Amino acid sequence: MVALCRSLAITAGLCGCYYGTDLDQFQIRDGGSSWWHDKSPVTTGELFGIWGSAADDIYAVGTGGTILHSTRRGEWTVLDSPTTQTLYAIWGAAPDDVFAVGAAGTVVHFDGSTWAASTIASADLHGVWGASGHDVYAVGAAGTIVHFDGAWSAQTSGTTQDLFAVSGTSASDVVVTGHNPSGVLHSIGDGSWVREPLDLMNQSIVLRCVVVDNFARLAGGVYGTSGQIWADNGTSWARIQTFGQTILALWSAPTGEIVAAGSAGMIRWSTDRSLWKIESTDMVDWNAAWGSSAHDVYLVGSGGRILHRQ
Repeated sequence: MVALCRSLAITAGLCGCYYGTDLDQFQIRDGGSSWWHDKSPVTTGELFGIWGSAADDIYAVGTGGTILHSTRRGEWTVLDSPTTQTLYAIWGAAPDDVFAVGAAGTVVHFDGSTWAASTIASADLHGVWGASGHDVYAVGAAGTIVHFDGAWSAQTSGTTQDLFAVSGTSASDVVVTGHNPSGVLHSIGDGSWVREPLDLMNQSIVLRCVVVDNFARLAGGVYGTSGQIWADNGTSWARIQTFGQTILALWSAPTGEIVAAGSAGMIRWSTDRSLWKIESTDMVDWNAAWGSSAHDVYLVGSGGRILHRQ
C-alpha cells in the first residue's frame, strides 16, 4: 500500500511516513522502498533534465540556465552557468564530458572544469543523448536534429513537427520521439532518419520521452487527454498502458524496473510492464528521471522539486 502524508500531526509508523528537519514535507513508502523530497529547493524555477555519471555525481538543469550539482544524497548546489537560456535536457559521456541543451539552440558543455555555452541551432532543443562523447544528438522544435562528431551539424529529420527526446543503445540504434505524425524516428547512424510504425499513427499523439537501452524500448506521452506508454514489439510501437496524466519521464533499471512519471504528481513503477504501482505525490509535474540503480532514482520537476527513491 502506498502511504502519502502531508500533515506534521501524522507520526512515523502510522502510515509509513517520516518527518525530520533535514527533509522536506514527506516520505512515501511502498513495499520497503521510499520516495523522499530532497532538502528545500535551491531554486524555485522549473527543473527539466537530470543525469549523473554516478550516485555521487548528478546534475539537474532548468529555467534561466540553472545547473545544479549533487555529490551527496539530498545535497544540491547551484553552479555558475554560462547561459540564461532555459536548459531542457542533460546527458554525459563521462564526468568530464557533459552536454546540456535548451532554448534558442543553446548547448552548454562541461569539460571537467568549465561550462561553456554555444548556439548550434535556431530552434529550442528539448533532448540530448549520445553513443559517445563524439557521437551526440540533440533534437528540438520544428523537426530539428543536430549531430556532434567533433563539430555540430544539422541532419534532415524529414519532419517539421516538434521533437522532444532521443535515446539509443549504440551508434547504429538511435530513436527520436516527438509530435505525430513524426511519432518515432529511427537512425542507424548514417545521418538518415526513418519513421517507424506507431499505434494510432495518424492521431494526435505527442511522445514526450523515450528510453531505449538493452533492457527496454519504451516511449511515453499523451493521446488526447490520456497518458500513454508505447513499447517497441519488433515490428511497430504499440500501446501497452494508459494513465490519466501525461507521461513526461521514463527511466529503466538494469534489473528491469521501469519508472514512469509526469503531470500532476503522477509516478508509476513496474517490474513487468503490465502491473504499474501507483506512487503519486503532490501536484508537481515531474519532467525527467535518472537513477544509478532501482533503489537510487531521482525525479525533477516544477518549483525546483527533486524527489529521490531509495
